[in-house]
Amino acid sequence: MLKILFIFFPGIEDDDKNKTSNSLGLAMEGKNGINMAIIKGDGGKKPNELNEEILLKKNYQNLEELIQVLMADSKDDNSLKVAKLNRLKVLMELSMKMVGRKYKDISNEERNTLELEANRYHTTYPLPGELIPLEETDEKGNKRVRMPLKIVDEEGAAKIDINAKYRIDPGDFLTIYTKRLINHAEDSTGLEFDNITVTVPAAYGTMQREAIKNSVNEAANRDDVNILTRPVAAAVILNNQRMAQGHAMALPNGESFKVVFDMTEASLDSSVIRTRDAKDFQVMANVGDTSFGVHDVDQRIIEYIINEKAKRENKDGKKSAARNVEIVNAYASLVQSIKHNTAETGAVTVDLATMSESDGKKQRSDNDLLINKNLISRTLCKDIYSWALTHIEKSISQADISEQDIDEIIIIGSPSKMPGFYELLKETYPKKQISFVYEDDLAVGAAIVGRKLKYQQIKVTEVLCRSIGIGLYTGVISYLLFRNSALPCIGGCVYSTLVDDQETMVLDVYEGERPHVKFCRYLGEVTVLDLPKGQAGSVKCELHLKMNSEGILEVVAKNMKTGMQIQFSQKFIK
Repeated sequence: MLKILFIFFPGIEDDDKNKTSNSLGLAMEGKNGINMAIIKGDGGKKPNELNEEILLKKNYQNLEELIQVLMADSKDDNSLKVAKLNRLKVLMELSMKMVGRKYKDISNEERNTLELEANRYHTTYPLPGELIPLEETDEKGNKRVRMPLKIVDEEGAAKIDINAKYRIDPGDFLTIYTKRLINHAEDSTGLEFDNITVTVPAAYGTMQREAIKNSVNEAANRDDVNILTRPVAAAVILNNQRMAQGHAMALPNGESFKVVFDMTEASLDSSVIRTRDAKDFQVMANVGDTSFGVHDVDQRIIEYIINEKAKRENKDGKKSAARNVEIVNAYASLVQSIKHNTAETGAVTVDLATMSESDGKKQRSDNDLLINKNLISRTLCKDIYSWALTHIEKSISQADISEQDIDEIIIIGSPSKMPGFYELLKETYPKKQISFVYEDDLAVGAAIVGRKLKYQQIKVTEVLCRSIGIGLYTGVISYLLFRNSALPCIGGCVYSTLVDDQETMVLDVYEGERPHVKFCRYLGEVTVLDLPKGQAGSVKCELHLKMNSEGILEVVAKNMKTGMQIQFSQKFIK
C-alpha cells in the first residue's frame, strides 16, 4: 500500500530566503511497499516543532488508484493491471527481505517460506500463458508445487528468478520501484527534495542498510540519503504528535526512557531509546532477530484452521498445510480478517464449511471454530510472543537501566498485527504506559528527522545492531566492533604477516555474536596491498573497522612503522 502524506511546517525566519527545505520520508515496510511523507518547506524557514500541522493527507488505499500511480502509461485492461500490480508488490516484499544478503545466508527453511508466500499471488492473479494450477511432475512421477518465482544463487548473491526466463537483482528492483515513486511524488507536487530519509528495521545489518541506501541514492540520483531505524522514527513522530497536542508525556524539557518494539514480516526487535528535551534521541540498546516475524503469527493461525478442518473431516491436514499454495492463499485473506476482528472484539467464529467468519446471529453448528486472543497469544503463538517479551527484557538489561526507569513501551503497528500481545505486555509491565505507532506514520517521522537534521535541530544516535570482527585462520572471530556500541564507532587490531616477504594480506569480515565463523554472517573481505618486504611477523598492519552514524561499514589500514595509510581493496557483499 502506497501512502503519501503532505506536511507543512510554518516556522522561524532564516536569513537565506532562497533555500528550499522540502523533505521526503520513505518507510520501507516490505509487505506494503513504500509509504511516503512529504514535508513542504516555507521559503527557507526553519521548522518549528511546536507548530506542525498536516496540510494535506492522501492515502492510496484504493487498488485502482494505486494502479494509476504505478502504471499510468499502461494500456492493459484492468484485470491485467491488477495482476501486474500484485507482482510488483510481491517483488517489492521479496526484494526488501533479500537485499544485501548472500544466498548462503538465507536458510533452506526461510527460502521455502519466501518462495511459498511470493508464488501464492500467481494463483489468484495469473498472467496470460501461465499454467494453472501450479503443479508439475518431478523425475520420480510425484506431483509438486511449481514455483514460477524462485530464489537462486548467482555467484554467491541471492537473485530472484521468474519462470526461468528473468533474473532480478533485489537491489536493482528496489532502485527501479523507488525511482518510480519518487518521480511521482515530484511530478504530483511540483517539489524538489533537498533531503531524503529512509527507515529500515533495526534488525537489518550493515550490508542490508548499505544496499538500501545505495538503491535509493541511485533512484533519486543523489548520494546523501539518510538511513534511520524504524524505532527512532516511531519515537520521534509520537513525541511530535504529543507536543502538538500539549500532551503531558511529550516531556519537552526532560529525560525519558522508552522501549520500542517492532515486528515486521520477517524480523523482530526491541530498542531502548532515551529522549532528552525532545531534541536528542539516543538508542541505548537494541536486541533483534531475523528468524521470527508477522508471517509466523499468520502461519500458525492458518495451520490451526487447516488442521481443525482436517480433524472434523477425518483427514490429515499437515501435509497440505506445508506446501499447497492455493490453500495458503485462500486462508491468507481470512487470517487477516480474523486478526483484525479478534483484536477489536476479543474473539471470532470461523465457519469451516464456507471458510469465512460466521455471522454472530446464526445458530452455532459443528462447523464453527472459535478463535480468541488467548488462543492466539497463549497457545498458537506462545513461543513467538514469549520470545518477543524476552527481547524486551534483554534490551532493557543491555541498556544498563532498570525496569523502573522505563516510562513507556511503544509498539509499531496496530493491535491486529499480534492479537493478544498488548494484554501480555500489560500483565508483564502493569505500571507502564503502552502506546501504538501505526506503520503509516513512520514515513512522517523519517521526513521530520531529515528536515531537522538539516537545521541541526535534532540529534539522533543509533547503535550497532550486531558485532563485527575479523575471521582468524583458527576459525574463530576477533571482534573489533561490539553490538550496542553507540554510532559512529571504530575498532582496530594489529595483524602480522605469516610468511617472509608477504605482499598482501586478506582478512575476512564477519557479523554476528557467536565465537566461530561458521555461525556468523560473512560480509566480505579486505585485501591489504603492497606490504613492505620483511621476515614473517616483522611487518605489521593496523586495521580499523569504522561504523558510521547510519550503520554502514568503512575500513582504514595503516602501516605500524610509518603510520601511513596502506592501500587496500574491499569486496563486500552487495
